[in-house]
Amino acid sequence: MLRRADDLAHLRFMLDAIHVEDQLQPAPRRFGRCRQRIEYLAAYMSVFPGTGKSTCEALLLEGARIGSRARPRSAGAHRRAVSHRALHCGRADAQARGGALAAIDFTTVEVWTATGLGTQYVLLVMNLVTRRVELAGITMGPGTEWMKQVARNLTDATDGFLVGKRYLLMDRDASFSAEFREVLKRAGVEPVRIPPRAPNCNPHIERFMLSLKSECLDRMVLFGQESLNRATREYLEHYHRERNHQGLDGKIIDAGPELGRVVGRIRSNERLGGMLRYYYREAA
Repeated sequence: MLRRADDLAHLRFMLDAIHVEDQLQPAPRRFGRCRQRIEYLAAYMSVFPGTGKSTCEALLLEGARIGSRARPRSAGAHRRAVSHRALHCGRADAQARGGALAAIDFTTVEVWTATGLGTQYVLLVMNLVTRRVELAGITMGPGTEWMKQVARNLTDATDGFLVGKRYLLMDRDASFSAEFREVLKRAGVEPVRIPPRAPNCNPHIERFMLSLKSECLDRMVLFGQESLNRATREYLEHYHRERNHQGLDGKIIDAGPELGRVVGRIRSNERLGGMLRYYYREAA
């Protein structure tokens, strides 16, 4: 038997995401997806040795049934069905876990330096229930020691972002090395590596990266790491305090006292020279 009911929900989510991604692959590559599915089950059973054979067989049969469904007639309809299914599975799994699931990922940004154009790596972490995001760090080269320090910061017992989390979703980037994952495990956070070339298995933070770059970073010419750090933090303040979120039914994560006012003059709060705006009513 599984140790917790939501462990089963987590495994169902991961298997379903693999099958959804499998539908996008040509037929010869689907055998590789089956192998990945079996590898994931083996890894899961090593973490939860009490998993029964009948449970694994039932999940594999369910996954085969999902994967064998007919494709939509058009490619556009198929992509919409895949996106909807991945979003629904991720949201249901996160809600079932009661905030115990987080995600981490990199994005790259080109900035001007004294020696020319350079690439900066921005590392962000997200709570998949509250949608709260934290900037874990910015560097020109995420080496092993830098990543280990990030893991220690995130799991700090006093103010670490991952305190109370059980799982951390990540892709198979080489920066998420065995040493990085070991620091997380010692703090009680289990790293969950999604299958290769399967961003739909980590959709929430992927969508946040798109918002960050399309609404802010891609519209700026950045000079040095400090300007990138300031722009990212300003966007995070806007994201948490001034931006409505469809995944939260239109709510603001850290809503201020002005929310809900129906009387008073309309004011505008600007960030980054007016690139990010927030309209509210002042107190009467």
